[in-house]
This record gives sequence, structure tokens and C-alpha cells, in this order.
Amino acid sequence: MFKRLLRMGLIAALFSIVLVGCSKNNSGSKSYSSNEISVMVPDWGAPTQKMLDQFEKESGVKVNMQPTAWDDIKSKVSIASNGKQAPADVFEVDWSWMGEFQKAGWLNKVDVSKNDVNDIPSLATFKAGDDYYAVPYSHGIRLLYANKKMLSDAGIDQMPATWSDMDKDMKELKDKKIVKYPLQFPLGAEENATTTFLTYAYMRNGVIFNKDNSLNKKSALDTFKYIDNAVKSGYIDPNSVSTGGMDTYNGINSGKGAILIGPSSFIVSSNNKKVSKVVGQVEPLKIPTNDGSAPKSVAYTEAVGISKFSKNKKAAAKFVKWYSSQKVQKQLYKSLNNIPTRSSVLQELTDNNSIKNGKVLVDSNKLLTMPFPNGIPDNYGKLSSAIFNTVNKVGRQKMTPEQATNSLAKQIDKLNKD
Repeated sequence: MFKRLLRMGLIAALFSIVLVGCSKNNSGSKSYSSNEISVMVPDWGAPTQKMLDQFEKESGVKVNMQPTAWDDIKSKVSIASNGKQAPADVFEVDWSWMGEFQKAGWLNKVDVSKNDVNDIPSLATFKAGDDYYAVPYSHGIRLLYANKKMLSDAGIDQMPATWSDMDKDMKELKDKKIVKYPLQFPLGAEENATTTFLTYAYMRNGVIFNKDNSLNKKSALDTFKYIDNAVKSGYIDPNSVSTGGMDTYNGINSGKGAILIGPSSFIVSSNNKKVSKVVGQVEPLKIPTNDGSAPKSVAYTEAVGISKFSKNKKAAAKFVKWYSSQKVQKQLYKSLNNIPTRSSVLQELTDNNSIKNGKVLVDSNKLLTMPFPNGIPDNYGKLSSAIFNTVNKVGRQKMTPEQATNSLAKQIDKLNKD
């Protein structure tokens, strides 16, 4: 997911486009009125027009939606903000952008209540010091998904609760030829390989970065050994090294794989006949631990923040409060299948069976922590690149786990010094 526009020609072109756009919106001769704002989010996060009309009726604030490809939002925010212009009054703040955006001074502080903090555990991801800079609206809790029919066909009658269980299950599935490649694990040189590596390392060992932001080499080595063994054992499709991460994840829905540790969205999509060939077969579970307990969980969450350069901050704040409210989170789930970030909404949708098997989401949401001991680093983009390129080399059998660990540790040490 985490793509960048780096070529100078493209950046120059985008810069001119953004400036023109800004002149029509928050600056120049055609500024929005104090009761009119622009909102830039991916199309899968855009409220329906009916919802926006209702918001305008309730608040007096008119919203001009700017549905934008997720890949493009970061570039547009960066270019406009570096020119001290607002790309939009309110815009997408992915968890991985938080450190960079906040340190650069592109985000305005957002007001959140004690109830918000208690009801939205992932708010902690968007906190710096004592202040919050974005409010989560779409969840990215990582869960284990297991195809119970495939497991049953292999003679396995219990879902995996530990890493040892999962290893045994994959061997049975492979040996009995139930599925050619049991494990869906992205190995391509892109962001999903990074988040999967972080999730495995953190959930297997409880740590991946030390308090000084250096790589925990013991945890990294364990995870690289896990990947190396899974590739050599034929649990992971070798083509995963050149396949998009979401395509690899979707193998759980197409029946190509039996086990996935992936985004919470699959709790819905695996039961959607339009996108899943295994409706009713996939069970969502807590990620395994060494002893079967669940001391923590992780999430990579989408949020919205207010531009530091917005001229309509009060109106923007009204939108953010509305957009992250219980009522709207329920509506966004109903219309867009966005997984709510509020514990209360997850509980309600689970209780009324709107989210099937939702208890695992409710439980995991209560246990959220992040792999980064000092918050999301402002150089996360470079860090992610170092991780996914190293994962890709292990997947291609171009590096041993030991070589990969030492190489990644050196790269991270250098990033920490820069």
C-alpha cells in the first residue's frame, strides 16, 4: 500500500496541480467560506452524499469531498504542506504517516474527550506528547484466519492457538495435499511485507525494536528463520516474492491458502459471495502466541486529521468529530464495510450479528499496542523500505536469516543516526 512518487518530473507536475487546486479551495481568490470545507480521503472512506447532506443540515458545514487514491494522498499532502498550503482542510492520516506529518508541523491538534480515548484504543497511535493529531476511522487489527474446512479435510479438529499448532497444521495440510501452499505471507518488496514482518516478529517475541529504536536482533532473526523455513518447506508460494501484498492476502478468499495473518477487513470479505470463494469456511482468530494466551494485539489504522494550514479549522473539527462518532462509524460499516475503531460500536455490531465472529475483533481491540516503543518514527518510509527489501531477499533465498538480520540492523542503525 505504501507507495511513493519520487521522480522529480512527477513531483514538479503534482506541485503545480496542487497549487492550482489550493487556489480554488483554501487560498487565493476562491477560498471556501468559514462553513465550507474540503475533505481528502480514499474512495473507500468517503461518506455517502446522503450522510454528508445530513451532516450539513445538523452542523451548517458543507463538505466538498475529494476522493483520492490512497497512494497519492501522501504526496499531495507533502507537496502542499511544504508550500504552507492546505491540500484539504481534512485529510487521510495513515498510521505510518503520523510521525512524519506531526514532526513536520503539518497537522493541527485535535480535541478528543476521555470517552473517545477509552472507546478508541488506536488513538494512542496518533498521540505525540500529551496531544492527539488524528482520529482513527477505519480499523486495521491483525487477525489469524484459518480455513476450517481445509483443516478438517486434513484431519485437524481444533483451530491453532499457538505458533506450534500453526506449524503442525501447515505441515499436515501440505503433506496431505489439501492445499499446495498453506500460508499466505507477502514477500514482495512493498509495504505489506513490512507490516507482516513486524506483526510476526512482535507477536512471536513481544518486541521488534529496542527502546533506543535499534532492531532487536533476536526477534528479527527468529522471524527471518520462520520465513526461510516456510519458503523451504513449501508453505509459502514462491511467487509471493513478486506478487502484490493484497493479492497474496486475498489467497485466503480465493482458496489458494488455508492460513493468513492479515487485516481485519477479511472478517467481512471472507463471507462476501462477491469476492470470496470460501464463504462460511474461514474462521477469524486471535494471532497465535507461544503459550496460547493473547497478551497483546496490533493494528495498522487509518485516521483523519486537520491541516495546520486550513483556514476553516473550526468547521474541520466539527467534521472530524462527526466522522469518528458512533453513529457515523456504524453507517460507514453498513455502506462501506469499514471496520469501526470504537470498542462500543464493535460490540454493538457483534451483539446484533452485523459482524459475524466479531468477538475476536472486540477482544483484540482491547489489547492494542504498537511495535514502536517511541511512537511511529518520522522516517518510517525509509525504515519500511529497508525491511521489505530485506524480507524479499530472504524470500528469494538471496540472504540467509543471519545475513538478513545483520544487514537490517546496520541499515536501521544508519537511519537512526541520520
